[in-house]
Amino acid sequence: MGNVDVLRFGAYLPVAAMVGVAAVLSPGKVLLLGAGLAFALICLYRLSAGVSVFAILVYLEHATSVGGAGIKLAGGVLALTWIIALARPDDHTPLLLFEHPVVAAAALLFVFWALASTLWASDQEAARGGAFRLLQGVLLLFIVYSAVAEPRDFVHVVTGTVGGAVLTVTLGLVDPSPSGFDPFLESQTRLGGAVGDPNTLAAVLLPALGVCVFTVGAVNEPWLRTAAVAGAFFLSFAVLLTGSRGGLVGLAVFLAIILIVARSLRSRIMLVLVGFVTVLIGFSMFGLLPESGERLTRFSERGGGGRIDIWRVALSIWRDHPLLGIGAGNFRGLEAVYASRTLDLPEVRQIVDDRVVVHNTYLETFTELGGVGLLLFAVLVLGSLTVGVRSLRARGNAGRIVKQIGGGLLVGVTGMLAAFFFISGEYEKQLWLMLGLVVSLGTLSAGQNASLSSIPRGSR
Repeated sequence: MGNVDVLRFGAYLPVAAMVGVAAVLSPGKVLLLGAGLAFALICLYRLSAGVSVFAILVYLEHATSVGGAGIKLAGGVLALTWIIALARPDDHTPLLLFEHPVVAAAALLFVFWALASTLWASDQEAARGGAFRLLQGVLLLFIVYSAVAEPRDFVHVVTGTVGGAVLTVTLGLVDPSPSGFDPFLESQTRLGGAVGDPNTLAAVLLPALGVCVFTVGAVNEPWLRTAAVAGAFFLSFAVLLTGSRGGLVGLAVFLAIILIVARSLRSRIMLVLVGFVTVLIGFSMFGLLPESGERLTRFSERGGGGRIDIWRVALSIWRDHPLLGIGAGNFRGLEAVYASRTLDLPEVRQIVDDRVVVHNTYLETFTELGGVGLLLFAVLVLGSLTVGVRSLRARGNAGRIVKQIGGGLLVGVTGMLAAFFFISGEYEKQLWLMLGLVVSLGTLSAGQNASLSSIPRGSR
């Protein structure tokens, strides 16, 4: 061993010793740090691969005690590598602000308005927290759009989305312990997965379900088609097992759109749907549906979790603050005061004691950010969907498979937005991830790559 090697070994030795000591004292943190470094290398290799991994992680946020910390670490690493990608002088990373300025402006103004709401909010700390969460979501929208520059990138992120959806359901089936998320539930046997909330799980599964259903008619490989059919059945039953009526509404919207727009794929898709309905009817006839499934057909006085009462309280608050709103994240602080003023609410006691959210994405935005905030949010969401629809209709070079799978994603996102009428989903990372994917269809439609096979290997 030469002198140079000895010096190099001597330099590495203290570092190795420090890592060893840290691993003994706090193995969890060291493991998390190592995972963060590995994730950073993936993001630097190809940003879309990093977004794909992140798509899996957001479905597993409540899987372990370090799930939340892992998401924050991964989000920070993803944002940093995105900035590095933008700083490269020879890089051609798509920029949402330049290519779709209406959507980008609506997103930025929406965050600005949420931050500004701290000026008039009664609870400024809650307003700052809510605005920061919205800022994280909008940042994810920009990152996903930049990551999907080629059809292969789109496939990366879509694969991660489907993988995360399947994995979170699998973990929920393996460990069906009660989540205890909702004090109004008649039973705690509903499937919540690693997402934690059955209603949220049902909504965020719909985009992945759309991808699976449309993949059946988009590919010719038997093994891939079989996997897509299995995924469609698995995710459909998972929505049923959540016992979410909002999820059922989203699924109904999803199926209705398929029957209307999926003309070229209708025969194959209908075969999958007929098979699913047949099995569902068979389960129902033999009494094999779990209690969460039966809940979908039973409507008791308290079965909606007091949503009507909560919505009445939210509207009452909005009437007093129609334009500016009460500030991001401030509904829970004021709902007890307004609910106490109203004597004809059957669930007033639960609302006052538990301080629940509005359970309606659009009404909560309306209440907390006023008419201005709701308008900006509507422009952002509808603008994204418009870009996606126009991209699928355009005669671009994205390739038949990507366009058909993109159509499934668009239908699934529409179903998710319908289900969001029954939950407060504006902070859910899946929303911003899916909107970024939908808008990225515009990049693929205008791109130069005709098919997946034409994409060169290696990172951008």
